[in-house]
Formats: sequence, structure tokens, C-alpha cells
Amino acid sequence: FESVQRYDGLFTGDGLTLDLHTDLVNGDRIQARSNAVRMDMSEVWQNARMHSARGFTALVLGVEEAILYTALHSLRHSFRRLTWFVDFHLLMKARPDWQAVERKALQWNSTKSIHYCLHYLEDHLSHPVSGAPTTADLPRLGLAESFLLGRLSATRPESEWGEILWSFSCDGMAGKASFLWEFLFPRPDVLMQIFPRIPRVLIPLAYGLRAVQLLLRGSRQLGMLAKSAPTLH
Repeated sequence: FESVQRYDGLFTGDGLTLDLHTDLVNGDRIQARSNAVRMDMSEVWQNARMHSARGFTALVLGVEEAILYTALHSLRHSFRRLTWFVDFHLLMKARPDWQAVERKALQWNSTKSIHYCLHYLEDHLSHPVSGAPTTADLPRLGLAESFLLGRLSATRPESEWGEILWSFSCDGMAGKASFLWEFLFPRPDVLMQIFPRIPRVLIPLAYGLRAVQLLLRGSRQLGMLAKSAPTLH
């Protein structure tokens, strides 16, 4: 594989592209995410474990880290894919120590993301998630959180609601505003990932395209929101 020199960590070879991350939430590129999650990658590596399947052995996340990251990753992408919930189900089948999961969630500042995941699953399943507390045992969601969580079902597959909901993990209005601003208008090296066909020298002009992209997506999602609203009789 060879670097294409578009941005650090991007390599291509034999028809395949690798985008290497050194941070599970890409916090080294989107720095405002440090307001929403406190993840020590050295500890993540320390708690990793060896796992063998179908003749292959690999280093994988520890159980608590895997549960929290699966919930966080699915929230970031607005719960778009069933595969993340399958992963969550398989992790819960291992009967983890839920108190240990909650302690790790507090340490990572990821309590809200795991609670959002449990609320979402309980709303869509006929029974609570096995091995996890029911939503009745969790802190009540605020009105804005409940509204955003409800919109995730109505506006898939292209939705930014999950990223907006994640901002509620940030402390204070300044932290939330910084998180959302960098999500909406990220640094140039991140824009190069969003618009991979634009030449590097023209990336500053991509902020206009980003504004148009957000406007079109926002208009589409508002239309879907209007259609999903209950009709009054």
C-alpha cells in the first residue's frame, strides 16, 4: 500500500483503500469530540484481548470497551445499520458485568450514548435487551433528547440527528456549540474525506459546498419530519 498524500492515514493498493485511524472516535482529526468523550487509547490497548475465530487470531477490544464503542458508533451514524445492533446483541450474550460497563461509561463520559442505545432498542423490540437494565431503571431523558431520539427512526438513512444527540454528552453550552460547529464545518483535512474528488488546493472552496450539502440534507429531513408528525383530528 502507498500513501496517496491526500491526508494522513490514507493508503491505496491493489484496488483497495485503507483509511487508518489511531483513535476510535477519530478525535485526532475532529478535535471537538474530546468534549463528548474521554477515551484513553493507551488503556484501550491495555485492555484488549486475543480472540480466535475460523482459524484466525486477532487482538480485539475488551468486552466493556466493545459494548460502549458499539453503542457510540451506532449513535454517531444515527442507528442506520442493523449490523451494529447484531454486534451489540452478541456482546450482551457474553453476559458482561453491567456495573463494570457503567463504570467504564462514566470514565469515558459515554453514559448518555449507551442509554440512548438502550432506549432505541427497547422502542423497537418486543422485550428489553437481555442482560441490560430496562429504560425504567435509567435516568429520564430530557424533552430535546426524547425528540431527537424519536426522529432517528423517521429520517434514516441519511440523518445527522445522531451526531446532534451525541452533543448532549458535552459539558456546557460552549462544549456543545464547539462540537456541533466542527461537525458542521470541520477542518480542511476532514473536508478532504467528505469531498474526496475535490483537488487539495481547492479544498477551502469546499466550505461553500458543505453549506449547500447541509442545507439540502436539512430540507430533506425537515420534509421527512413533517411527514412523520402525527396528524391531529
